[in-house]
Amino acid sequence: MFSIVHLHQTHIFLRMKLQFIIAKFDARGYFLDWEKVTGGTLQLCPDTMAKLNAAYVFGITYQQQCIIPISKLLSDYDDIQFYDLYMLYEGEDGEDKLHPIAVRNLNFQYNGQFINQVNTENNWRFTRRIFLVDTLSGRETNLKNQPKVIRVANSIKIRVNLVPNTVQGNIYPPTLIVSYKTIKIQDPDQQSVSISFSVEYEMDLTSAYQNTEIALGFLCGLSVICSVLKTASWRRRVGYQMIDVPGQRIASVFLPTPSQERHFIASVVSAFALKFIQLLHQLGIQLTMDIFFIDWERPKGKIVKSVAGGGDIKTAPAPVSIWRTYFVANEWNNIQTIRKTNPIFQLITVIFFLKVVGFENLTSMDPYSQLKRTPESDVVPSSRVLRFGMASSIWLTIGLIQMVFCTAIYERFVEDRISQFIDVCSISNISVIIFSHRCFGYYIHGRSVHGHADTNMEEMNLNLKREAENLCSQRGLIPNTDIETFEIFITNKFREQYDKIREPLHWV
Repeated sequence: MFSIVHLHQTHIFLRMKLQFIIAKFDARGYFLDWEKVTGGTLQLCPDTMAKLNAAYVFGITYQQQCIIPISKLLSDYDDIQFYDLYMLYEGEDGEDKLHPIAVRNLNFQYNGQFINQVNTENNWRFTRRIFLVDTLSGRETNLKNQPKVIRVANSIKIRVNLVPNTVQGNIYPPTLIVSYKTIKIQDPDQQSVSISFSVEYEMDLTSAYQNTEIALGFLCGLSVICSVLKTASWRRRVGYQMIDVPGQRIASVFLPTPSQERHFIASVVSAFALKFIQLLHQLGIQLTMDIFFIDWERPKGKIVKSVAGGGDIKTAPAPVSIWRTYFVANEWNNIQTIRKTNPIFQLITVIFFLKVVGFENLTSMDPYSQLKRTPESDVVPSSRVLRFGMASSIWLTIGLIQMVFCTAIYERFVEDRISQFIDVCSISNISVIIFSHRCFGYYIHGRSVHGHADTNMEEMNLNLKREAENLCSQRGLIPNTDIETFEIFITNKFREQYDKIREPLHWV
């Protein structure tokens, strides 16, 4: 059982730091000196002092990568030095103490197997001493000759684990994970090696996974109930018969690491795929809708027709103009893309808050993140969980604000396109039936209270004036009401009759 290292709480604006110290030894094993790791002691990649030291700020997930020429390594590391890493912490008695840091060497072999590369922790073998660049062991004949082979610590990771259920910021002693790469020297000026240095913070997410599974189970149960209700409603709408078959200020929480985010990513991908299927289903419903316009206008007078081949004369009702129906159908097409939110405004505003205001900077794996970028922002990666949460929150907030504005202000004081379309139907003396399902749909009662609408401008103005002065009946289907829109349910026989009426109208 590892001992626990306690990080004392500092002022809210001060950053807690992991204090590492190394003991340096030469190739013969002689002790050289003690040295702090700040300033890039363990980091081969060159960078500014602020970015290098950001690796040891407690809570910051740090990533640094670079490509270094072999010639530079040969010139900078003419000799090899070994390091023993220690952590400086304050003990219970208030005195500074050192705790040795275990090293997990991924190149370590036991019985011919790289046991430190597997996920079985009980089989791992820890060591103590590391080096960064070995240019000594690869030299032949003379130590002054250029080495034939060098070994480089191409990957160094410091992993910090939080004590489960801690509220005092307790952590287990960190572990250093190192991987070495052997490079055969051929042309040092043309050869290079990729180097990475990172600091990773982890916590046990078992309870979080359990809570997530419970929440998902509960939501899945609700979705099943909702699906049953929707299925029952769909059965009525399509007219099908179905057979029923019986049946803190101190670190106490860390963000999930990239490997721990897989569950979250899988959930988001599944939700996206299911939502895409639902979108295709909704698109299919819209493409298969039946829309039927009913013109209530009656013919005015009769026209005289002569019968071909004879001298007989017949009278017939005067035809009703089709242009009112065309006009209503055109207005129906114009309102198909109406939304309570503006997609372009939505995207621009979200990008403005994320990029310009700087909310995306709050998604970095840094407990001290700010709206403005800091010098270490380039070496601190973003959390995919925070990015999803931040983008979703801003998107939903802006969408909700748009919907409230559209409903409470714009549609009330500027224009309501749907209400205007209903008014157009009433003025044009045309009703609309929309069948979204076989036996379910919507009805807009557009029958004019004046009995006709195919008239001149003067009579139209008089009719509107009579409505404004309440000198005629109201527009609603039910007497003395203004209700003009309805949900309708029809029987299969009614639908069959409707299909017979429309069948001659279908293009062949």
